[in-house]
Amino acid sequence: MKKGLEYIFSGLILIVLGLTFSLRQIGIISGEDWWAYFLLGLGIVFFIDAFLRSLILKKKVLGRIITGSILAVIGIGKILSLKNWFFYFLLILGLILVIIGAINISKKEIT
Repeated sequence: MKKGLEYIFSGLILIVLGLTFSLRQIGIISGEDWWAYFLLGLGIVFFIDAFLRSLILKKKVLGRIITGSILAVIGIGKILSLKNWFFYFLLILGLILVIIGAINISKKEIT
């Protein structure tokens, strides 16, 4: 089952890359912004992969969700021409991870 998910993940990445280049070729997205759309699509692929892994394999998927979030936010930020927002996103994400880590450590010490 895990091998099938790896093929799905790889296939989705290639689909996003091909779709991005196709949209660039026909002029829907500009030549200089194609990578932002690719990162957004890649973030969505990580979300889909996390959903499938949690549903089928019953695995923890926080790392894939974080990776997908970072990629999607970078892509959206560039597409919408947002400036000075990414630093705050990283700061908030880092704080959330530290809090989750501290909670997990305290749970292990209690048991």
